Amino acid sequence: MTPNATLARAILVTALLVATAPPSRAAEPAGEVTVSFHVTLAPAWFDPSTAPPQITPFGVMYAIHDALVRPLPGQKMGASLAESWTESRDGLVYEFRLRRGLRFHNGDPITAEDVKFSFDRYNGSGARELRARVRQLDVVDPLTVRFTLKEPWPDFMTFYGTTATAAGIVLPKKYFESVGPDGFKAKPVGAGPYRFVSQRPGLEIVFEANPTYWRHAPYIKKLTMKSVPDSTTRLAMLKSGETDFALFLDGPDALALKGDARYKLVDTRHASIFWIEFPDQWDPKSPWADKRLRQAVNYALDRKATNEAACLGFCPPAGVIVPRVMDFALQVPPHPYDPQKARQLLAEAGYPNGFDAGEFTPIPGFSTVGESALNNLTAIGIRVRMRLMERAAFYAAWQEKKLRGLFLTAVGNSGNAASRVEAFMYSKGPYAYGGYPDIDEMFLQQSRERDPARRGPLRDVLRRFVDLGGRVVDSSPMYGAAEGAVGDLAADLGVRDSLWLATKVWTTGAAAGVAQMERSLQLLRGKRLDLMQVHNLVDVGTHLKTLRAWKDGGRLRYLGVTHYSASGHDALERIMRSEPLDFVQLNYSLAEPEAERRLLPLARDRGIAVLVNRPLAQGALVSRVRGRSLPRWAGEIDCASWAQLCLKWILAHPARPVVVRAHGDDAVEAMTLESLQDGEDLPGRVAADADEDGHAPGDEAHRPIDDRLHLVLVERRALARRAERKDATDARSEVVLEQPLVAGKIDGAIHERRDDRQPHA
Repeated sequence: MTPNATLARAILVTALLVATAPPSRAAEPAGEVTVSFHVTLAPAWFDPSTAPPQITPFGVMYAIHDALVRPLPGQKMGASLAESWTESRDGLVYEFRLRRGLRFHNGDPITAEDVKFSFDRYNGSGARELRARVRQLDVVDPLTVRFTLKEPWPDFMTFYGTTATAAGIVLPKKYFESVGPDGFKAKPVGAGPYRFVSQRPGLEIVFEANPTYWRHAPYIKKLTMKSVPDSTTRLAMLKSGETDFALFLDGPDALALKGDARYKLVDTRHASIFWIEFPDQWDPKSPWADKRLRQAVNYALDRKATNEAACLGFCPPAGVIVPRVMDFALQVPPHPYDPQKARQLLAEAGYPNGFDAGEFTPIPGFSTVGESALNNLTAIGIRVRMRLMERAAFYAAWQEKKLRGLFLTAVGNSGNAASRVEAFMYSKGPYAYGGYPDIDEMFLQQSRERDPARRGPLRDVLRRFVDLGGRVVDSSPMYGAAEGAVGDLAADLGVRDSLWLATKVWTTGAAAGVAQMERSLQLLRGKRLDLMQVHNLVDVGTHLKTLRAWKDGGRLRYLGVTHYSASGHDALERIMRSEPLDFVQLNYSLAEPEAERRLLPLARDRGIAVLVNRPLAQGALVSRVRGRSLPRWAGEIDCASWAQLCLKWILAHPARPVVVRAHGDDAVEAMTLESLQDGEDLPGRVAADADEDGHAPGDEAHRPIDDRLHLVLVERRALARRAERKDATDARSEVVLEQPLVAGKIDGAIHERRDDRQPHA
């Protein structure tokens, strides 16, 4: 049971002057860019120790500051100030090693003492959970820190290394202590890509490029951030040239830019959600204590219309407050828009004529969302009064539990389902007005999931997988405890030698890469890996040199590269043409078919084996056909569900790819027995992202999906029929649906290269 009514995933609609697109990498920063924010730029954001559970402050914090570990391009959790980190086998100790030679903007060296100082004074979002879990933080040497936990906590890196909290950001201890908190907010010093120049508090911040930033010098020399809460004003500034970026334009203002070639509207697709809170539901005297009234609000909300009006269709309706793109999110479809059902529930609760529900306070900056919700409530008889607040006051009142009646809020910081539950649903969470004992117990239980005694069901899953013929397991250090779970379970079952193990390197620098790969070997319980891949092309040139040396030395059988998005296909093509790769892993599905234009034919021509991730476009593909009957011809190729049909469409490609599922943190521990049941119809377990007709943005001519499938499969049917034979293609057709890390029953599915050096797995 969730204590809120979810509206839609929040969207960052950015109007971008095409002429100001980032230039190609230059020797020195040049030019200037102005960004107009939808909120007041608070000086408090310079000090991350009080960071709220919001994504917006990170726009300022990550400009001036840096963290040991943080999201980086293509990485949910990338090594930043830390060149590497390790986790002990028992999950109790995390050790981080700083890069050598790093300095703050004032020239002070970055040391382990700065890391400890910054963590010890952190009191922002997630601080209570961190203090409850971390026993101590020790400085091992000037470049090394060691966290010791009270008990294994699989979510430690999510809380420390993502925007779930700002606890990993490192401040200069010596400078901070010399100027004090107020002096630091007036003239901050950090270690990020931009240095502070000046500010007009609450109105404007000016930064200049830090040419010695460890990754590379910023492309832009001068960065100005402006506070412009009014969306119409941001639009006018954009059109006049006073700003280059206008963030979070309201729907009507964004609509004014559509079709204008001078601008580009961009949605961020980040982990944001709008929802309505019922803060009085735990008061037995409040009408909202009646579950039927809360359900009535859910049925009253026209999420689709709000999406179109406020987000131009970029905010797919959601069913819970944890965004579906987050790891371990419950994939729940939203309530349908049914005002008649809403009125029925009101009547059953004793309010046939509706009732006066007091104040309705929407989060500032999203007027169309707030007005749409208010109108929906009024239409069914829930009469509320709009209360407008300034954004900082709104968040302060929320945290201090002073908002009453109903309020509409939104957050967009990253993390996973556990970090969202901790902040907003767990009864002791900083923003929770109350809670439910069953949810509290499940939250506490999942936080201890590393307990070996709780791996019994996972052991059964792996046993069944192997018994069915499965062999390939694709993991990564970025999937939390996944490598350790695979290694431990495989050793316990005695199947380690029968598995074909693949993992990835995803840090920067040769030394950090070697350390990470050595750690992967240790966790996976092996002296040699079948496949090591450069994850999302991070520092690909450096790591490919290392991988070739490891392969020549017999520590790897094969090497490859990966990417999860079409945005990386150009880079993948260049590397496939220039490097002697054994494998390439890429996204490919009926919803994301771009790979078949160039990459799959190129892989076939060059004898590069193909692993396919995102085969169902993270559920979006199957969601588009939810509730629709299979086409009549599906039986001709032994397809009993849409998921099987969509997977066979991939498997029948002449490049003969092997399918793996898109992964989440600690993905092995997300394996479920249900995913191995024969005949399971996957659509029932996937959240809906599309509109009611099963279409999604970008469908060519919005052709019905079954027709589009048929047109392609007519050409592939001869190949698909080979799935009926007891040969390698038969094995390829039996991929385990939605099985994290598992490629499926694939004897013979990792095919011979044309020079006969490629393995039969």
